[in-house]
Amino acid sequence: MNAPHIMVIYDGIENSVFEGQVAQPLIAHRAQHPNQPILLISFERHTKTAFAVTTARLQTYTITLIIIKKHPLITRLPLWLASRQLQRTLGSFSNYHLVARGPLAGYICLRARNSTECTKLTIQARGLLTDEYVHSTKHITGLASWYHAYKVWLFTGIEKFVYTAATHDALEIQAVSAALKDHLILTYGTPAARITIANHDIPVIIGPAQKQQWRGAIRNTLAIADTTHVYCYNGSAKAWQCPQETVAYFKQQYTQNSDSLLLILTQDVNIFKQIAAEQELTANSYLIMHVEHTQIYTYLAACDTGIVMREQNSINWTSRPTKILEYQAVGLAIAHNNSIGYLQEGSSHSSSDVIPRFPPARPE
Repeated sequence: MNAPHIMVIYDGIENSVFEGQVAQPLIAHRAQHPNQPILLISFERHTKTAFAVTTARLQTYTITLIIIKKHPLITRLPLWLASRQLQRTLGSFSNYHLVARGPLAGYICLRARNSTECTKLTIQARGLLTDEYVHSTKHITGLASWYHAYKVWLFTGIEKFVYTAATHDALEIQAVSAALKDHLILTYGTPAARITIANHDIPVIIGPAQKQQWRGAIRNTLAIADTTHVYCYNGSAKAWQCPQETVAYFKQQYTQNSDSLLLILTQDVNIFKQIAAEQELTANSYLIMHVEHTQIYTYLAACDTGIVMREQNSINWTSRPTKILEYQAVGLAIAHNNSIGYLQEGSSHSSSDVIPRFPPARPE
């Protein structure tokens, strides 16, 4: 029997990046390994019945989804319980490759794996757990700040445990960018030889013929002239996505070329309509719509420039936003504000026509 490929996630299958960063790579892995058992183990607060659609879809590719109950993360105790639950689940497998998405899943897997049966453990470093928590709670003051200070201490310890454990021959840390790799080496002393840069989850480049076909079809559907320069934003209106700055950037470009259009693909349609009104965009200069994930590349192919604006901090500098990969898959130029190290790395996956618009700031 082939050695099982087992992936463990702690951020849930309802996470916005699940489809592109978890499901699709597993489906691609299935195509390359048609006879290998593939399992996805997800820690969830909800019951199994809530994920019937996802379960059925994964089963189409003979990928087994296992749901394990997740408890509120207040101390390390829930992670200890999770590791015991995972240990029992892994007990029926042998000679397996374990993949953990993020440091929390990594912590659980390190505690749960059987070093004899686990031939390899890959921990995917997909962000900065502690920095992200600090950023999301920086507005909290008073007595609650004491609890959040404790959580910072807790997350710092977890990340240190995970990223300093990379001395074992069977353990690999997989970073999404060279900037994140440098951060892990400088902050935790993670051995450079144990860190690889992820490329298995980078979307396949859309061929010129297919792109041209989609471009013509979508522009025809949306009544966009072929001469119009289409700027695109694909994402939500959450504050860290800098929606105000995104619209302001387009407004600046529109003053220089009125034959321009902003196409916003989002679930937050009403919020973006409000932002467009506040910034007094001309009514015929933008389109805001929601499309299914399966149609994203079709619509992106109708565009010329993708927009990615982020705050200047360590979180964004070490990240590799999914939208960048999607923009690059259809060959869009990328307008950004030099806040993401991945766009400065000159990798084979980077756009050859990056358009920086604001002076870079030193990452925190």
